[in-house]
Amino acid sequence: MGGTVLAVPDRRGRPSGESVWGTLGKDLDVLRDPEQLSTARYPRLAPAGLVRATRAFGLWTVVPGYDRLLARLGTRAGAVVDDGTAPEPDLDADILAVGYDFRLGVADAARTLDAQLLPRLKHLWPDEEDREARVVIVAHSMGGLVARYWAAVLGGARWCRGIITLGTPHRGAPKALEVMAHGLPVGPFRITRPVEVVRGWQGLADLLPRYRAVDDRSALDAVRPSSGDGPPRPSRLLRPHQLPLPWLREPARRAHTMHRKIEQGWQNLRVPPAVMPRIGFGHATLRSCSWDGSEVTVTKDVPPGPELGGWSAGLGDGTVPAFCGLPVEMDNYPRTHLHVHRRHGPIAELRETAELLDAFRSDAALSAYRARQESSVALGLDLDELLLRDRPITVTVTPLTLAGERVDAARATVWAGAEPVTEDDRPPWARIDVRLEWDAGQRAFHGRLPGLPPGLVKVSVVARDLTDATAVQTVQVLDDTGLE
Repeated sequence: MGGTVLAVPDRRGRPSGESVWGTLGKDLDVLRDPEQLSTARYPRLAPAGLVRATRAFGLWTVVPGYDRLLARLGTRAGAVVDDGTAPEPDLDADILAVGYDFRLGVADAARTLDAQLLPRLKHLWPDEEDREARVVIVAHSMGGLVARYWAAVLGGARWCRGIITLGTPHRGAPKALEVMAHGLPVGPFRITRPVEVVRGWQGLADLLPRYRAVDDRSALDAVRPSSGDGPPRPSRLLRPHQLPLPWLREPARRAHTMHRKIEQGWQNLRVPPAVMPRIGFGHATLRSCSWDGSEVTVTKDVPPGPELGGWSAGLGDGTVPAFCGLPVEMDNYPRTHLHVHRRHGPIAELRETAELLDAFRSDAALSAYRARQESSVALGLDLDELLLRDRPITVTVTPLTLAGERVDAARATVWAGAEPVTEDDRPPWARIDVRLEWDAGQRAFHGRLPGLPPGLVKVSVVARDLTDATAVQTVQVLDDTGLE
């Protein structure tokens, strides 16, 4: 197509040249001193490119490096990549990486995208009519919401041919509510220092569930028949902005309005861009929310609500539930065609992204929308992303079909391995592998990795005699229990 390709992940920023987040040396500083990312202290952070091979822990999830994604997209013959780190933009670039201040929300980031994109379109195609359908956006996580807001609300649809979303919470995610309400779990502890800071981030509020996600159990006694006989009536389901929490109501209401603008704007588009979601599934994910009248609780249980249909069986990618990874207008699309065996971070490195991009360069066949599956069996991984040093690490692995059904794998051999993530080729400790044991009652494998030193650790699970699929997650091992 000869057009412009935009990679629109997120996550890195600096005020006045000072790096405050996005490297191995800065991620724990943010947990100890979250005011470094306060919108009151720094009303706006300037992106310094995308997080590359070095990974960092963000207050939403462990953030992957995006260099592999850019490298794969840049394999086109003669492609010119502008990774966003140079002082001046390369207006002739075919591939542009757009960073943004993720704290300020989807609408603000979409305006940043628009400001980055339009000068390049005008430079490459001086004739306005020649700019139409020249853009394909590859977006990870929140970036998919940014791309859709730009297309549906800011008028970007005219220039956009398609959007590929990787692990995007199109319908929000309960994990955002958990972090805003309670902070970050670390074993039996909670890191609560960042709570006040992240409650000031519209960007995190924009990731709250857009559907009726919260089971209001506070009214159960009130609706019980006065005679005391018979079961109570079903509890009602609330949207986050309907909860009587002063710190939540307004940012959640703005988030709900943002989602509605995207959906209504999309319905009004004469020719909307094609959207190709890729949805991580099979991994234990925070999915269920409840309200008891004083406190919000978020768990990995099956969520209530008729809006979810059969999607509740898909679990999720460890951060975003599978049923939240699909845009509303694609409700009737066969979900298993969009499932991939990836957790939230690794989905950004999906190999087929470049192939999806090629499908947009010609008349894409319908088969291009279907995810290329390595195996008919996936390994669902239940693993905390924040861990304490020297404490055993519990690992649970559930073999699943593409439809989310559990597999009888009693004869399989499953191994979990841990290795340090380093910035060089000198790992501080050797890789550790343990064999997991089969639990026939739960139809899952369980085991423990030994306690590990502080740092970022890559955990991978394989079952060679069961499936070619692997499950991978980078976790952060903390050395300071005083963070709570």
